[in-house]
Amino acid sequence: MNGLNGSKGSTGPAGPAGAPGAPGAPGAPGAQGPPGDGVFGYPLRAGSGSTVILAQNGTVLEAACSEAGAATLVVRPEGNENPTNTVVSTTFTETETAERGASFYIGNERIVLLPEDPGVASGLVGVRTASGAVTTVQWFAARSSAGDCIVDGTVAY
Repeated sequence: MNGLNGSKGSTGPAGPAGAPGAPGAPGAPGAQGPPGDGVFGYPLRAGSGSTVILAQNGTVLEAACSEAGAATLVVRPEGNENPTNTVVSTTFTETETAERGASFYIGNERIVLLPEDPGVASGLVGVRTASGAVTTVQWFAARSSAGDCIVDGTVAY
């Protein structure tokens, strides 16, 4: 014989967690970030031709090393001839305590920062392109003990 149904009892404890689900689809890629500040360093073999060591933010920096181990450093704004590109350059050498020369250029010409071998030299160059991009490069150039050239520096945008 069946009796009458009684009142519903209290809810029991929660059961164990289930297995993890499958991973979701990847999200959309984020926006391109701004160029970061950086450090560059290039050992150049004696007799090496001109090599682009920096090409960012509208600024191109080229270096070469002669057979005798003399470094040459050239900067130029990227792009077509534009009279509103501006470059300001200052160079120091190991034998000069005062600045070797501060130069101001307008246009898209190649500017030789280190025209002859001073042994060790350093400098600062600022480039403002026609589009308004500003790049500052602090550089150091020297001859290594092996007769090759070393060009190091930092760049900020």
